[in-house]
Amino acid sequence: MNNFCSNLSNNKTFPIPIEPVHFISDYQMRIFSSGCYYLNEQNQWKSDGLIVGSNTNSYHTECFSTHLTKFASGFLILPEMID
Repeated sequence: MNNFCSNLSNNKTFPIPIEPVHFISDYQMRIFSSGCYYLNEQNQWKSDGLIVGSNTNSYHTECFSTHLTKFASGFLILPEMID
């Protein structure tokens, strides 16, 4: 590893570029956070016994419950997409 990644190497063709690399892609990323919660007897939001399902996306939250309680989902989407 030192032979290829170290600046002390005798090999002058580094696999890691020194200069900035600019590239163009057609991908966009949207960051979101989703959770499933219920109110306990003390009026506090709890998440134990609730699982966020794999069908959750930036439009819907899927919640699985191990108990019969009224519950809600919390959802946060960052306002700008990352290109």
